[in-house]
Amino acid sequence: ENDDLDLLLIGGERRKNFFTLMGYFSEMMLKEIRADKVFLGADAVDINAGFMNTSSGHVQLQRLMIEATKEIFILCDHSKFHAISLFKICSFEKVNKIITGRELDPKIYRQYKEKNIDIDLV
Repeated sequence: ENDDLDLLLIGGERRKNFFTLMGYFSEMMLKEIRADKVFLGADAVDINAGFMNTSSGHVQLQRLMIEATKEIFILCDHSKFHAISLFKICSFEKVNKIITGRELDPKIYRQYKEKNIDIDLV
């Protein structure tokens, strides 16, 4: 309903039981665009391993988005910390900020702050 917004959708194959599109056509489109900011989810976040996901196809798209974007934000809830998943998205150096819930264990929050990782609790 907002006429002030332009909307660009990435095409591709629908990933069953998820609200994502991925595959060859998604990858081709992402290789052609540039963005100021991207907000990505992660299935797991570990202070040593970085950001991870369970789907190899999804990880490839996230890596392409990271390459095409100036600022990278990771959105994840507190349960994703210290979890491990199969595929690495990227390391902390690539990400500008992590945004997570206030439910995050204060000890985990301090560990990230001590390593100068920008993390916000909302």
